[in-house]
Amino acid sequence: MLYVVGGVVLVVGLFMVSPMLFPGRKIKGHKGVPKGVFTSQLSAEGVPEYISSAVYDFYKRKGYSKEFNPSPEMDINGILDEGPEDIDDAAKALLKELHLSAPSESDREAWSSGRDLRTVGDLAQWLYWASQHQPA
Repeated sequence: MLYVVGGVVLVVGLFMVSPMLFPGRKIKGHKGVPKGVFTSQLSAEGVPEYISSAVYDFYKRKGYSKEFNPSPEMDINGILDEGPEDIDDAAKALLKELHLSAPSESDREAWSSGRDLRTVGDLAQWLYWASQHQPA
């Protein structure tokens, strides 16, 4: 009986951990872009290279594979299975990496009216916006 319970716990544990250990087809099937293309696409939208480069490197590290490249239009939840809390954590980590403070609550509410951070490009745009709305 103890072996059966142990086996069930092991199978459930492996099932829960397997997406982290073995990236799914979403990541393998994603066709990203090289870093230079990424930064130039976002530069055309007004995002400075230091921000787009930091965002690219951040998501490149999350790709579980050297072949994985993010793209500005990459849906963070759709490809990496990361929800709003994960995107918030990414934004906080990138703010820290870029030596930026989080904008005030009222500034964040003004920016977010009707907008979601869904893509990698959205996050880069938000970080650029945040760089322009630093607390005094």
